Amino acid sequence: MVIQLKQELVMNSYKTIDGRGASVHISGGPCITIHHTSNIIIHGINIHDCKQSGNGNIRDSPNHSGWWDVSDGDGISIFGGKNIWVDHCSLSNCHDGLIDAIHGSTAITISNNYFTHHDKVMLLGHSDSFTQDQGMQVTVAFNHFGEGLVQRMPRCRHGYFHVVNNDYTHWEMYAIGGSAAPTINSQGNRFLAPNEKYRKEVTKHEDAPESQWRSWNWRSEGDLMLNGAYFQANRGRSNGAMDPDSVAKAFVDHYYSTFDSNRAGLANLYQEASMLSFEGVQIQGAQSIVAKLTSLPFQQCKHHINTVDCQPSGPAGGMLVFVSGNLQLPGEQHALKFSQISFSEHIGAVILVYNNPKRGIGRDEFSHKEQLNNATSNAVNAKVLLLERI
Repeated sequence: MVIQLKQELVMNSYKTIDGRGASVHISGGPCITIHHTSNIIIHGINIHDCKQSGNGNIRDSPNHSGWWDVSDGDGISIFGGKNIWVDHCSLSNCHDGLIDAIHGSTAITISNNYFTHHDKVMLLGHSDSFTQDQGMQVTVAFNHFGEGLVQRMPRCRHGYFHVVNNDYTHWEMYAIGGSAAPTINSQGNRFLAPNEKYRKEVTKHEDAPESQWRSWNWRSEGDLMLNGAYFQANRGRSNGAMDPDSVAKAFVDHYYSTFDSNRAGLANLYQEASMLSFEGVQIQGAQSIVAKLTSLPFQQCKHHINTVDCQPSGPAGGMLVFVSGNLQLPGEQHALKFSQISFSEHIGAVILVYNNPKRGIGRDEFSHKEQLNNATSNAVNAKVLLLERI
């Protein structure tokens, strides 16, 4: 069933649109408006290709009609509404937003929906100057933000927004953004970043300098960051995970224990864009890098880590990590010393490590072992992508 409206469907309070048991599409014309009403459920319908309408009389009850100006062309427009639940719907390709809630709307739950093929997906808050939205409370839960989406998943102003257990598989600009100091609590979401290097950030702080947005309350807890995604949190650490020292130590322990026990297992730490520099030759891609590491002229070794020091670097969660220790080879009485400096672009569930040269410093010991030590040194001079939580 395809319903093409001539004017907006203006809902009264205490009403439900329930599409269960049928395939109901609202498409090709204006769509749904909730205007200063409450206690509304919209469930199980497909809303797409919505157009602008207005400049005409629209009946909003059996006993009343009124003149409406031109609409925005949203899929669902919530204006001054409260106690609203939008559940198990699919929304795509509308003129303006898929779901917009403005002008003091609150107590809204948007759950179990499928969003695709749209630019400005969800606006929560009218404008930075409209302070009545400070009381807005919205939960965005269990939704799938899928292919063809660009931004605003959601874009928030002023109020409190709980973004929980959603699956983000595509964005072109950012996923979650906001201005005017909203409180955003991101929990248990899965963020799969685009392949482009400069589109990895989940968040966007809009219309404010860093000196201001650093004091906003944006938090990430238990989020899964994939393919280099990262969440720029405020008043807390990104991703709500471990402190930087613990993350750096965990990464170092993981890398060297894998190098020592199962060098082929390092394949999980690289991506196809990773680059290894070895004796003046650049080797790219996980398979090629691991092939080089496993071809080194010793099959066993043991790293003993003496120090792991880290220092935050840059505004985007970057970190310098310095490692020193000893390298013990089988059958050799004396261990070789080594040091390594790593720069990671982001510390959290995902770690991107750049330019981590490792150098042997025991040059007065056993010149025949220096070649082996340098081989190990060069072998880890690569970009590393760690996808699992550590």
